[in-house]
Amino acid sequence: MTRFHRLQLGLALLATAGLIVPPAAWAQGGNNDAQAATPAATEEGNRTPSIIDVAMSSEGSFEGVLVDEQGNPIDAAVIAMYRGEEMVAELTTGAEGRFASSGLPAGVYRVVSPQGEATFRLWSHDAAPPTAVTTAVLVNSSGVARAQMGILDPVGTSLILLGITSVVLAAVTLGEVDSLQNDIDDINDLLSP
Repeated sequence: MTRFHRLQLGLALLATAGLIVPPAAWAQGGNNDAQAATPAATEEGNRTPSIIDVAMSSEGSFEGVLVDEQGNPIDAAVIAMYRGEEMVAELTTGAEGRFASSGLPAGVYRVVSPQGEATFRLWSHDAAPPTAVTTAVLVNSSGVARAQMGILDPVGTSLILLGITSVVLAAVTLGEVDSLQNDIDDINDLLSP
């Protein structure tokens, strides 16, 4: 394999990686450090998920409230709680936007509303750090967009596969053209005196 072929293969692999990895992953730089702040905490140009410490009640209940961006409670919204990838509870908010779940062990939970999401670290009432809040606040934000990783939708997946196929076929074609040119040069060398 000549240097030119290796260069073509390397460029094709690099282009393929660029098509497969979503742009958001390149921008994040792999920084997933948690910050103790509000769910929508951001730094200049860097958005990382925050983990908020919540002390469960003395009866072992996790309590929260769902509000909109102006702080108004949201009634009759469905809230899902996940521990890792497993959904452990599905709750509906009451008239004041309140929701509660009991019987949960201490640990980290992702709480998802129709237009919001936050990560909470639940503590038993006796073991909670002094900075832990007693009521989790989840904000529904109109700026939340679901399915931002286009790799999961059919159109985006099709475009990625089409791009990968194009890059691979272009690399193979260039290699074959170069090989044919070498064969032609060899034939010309044999025919010339």
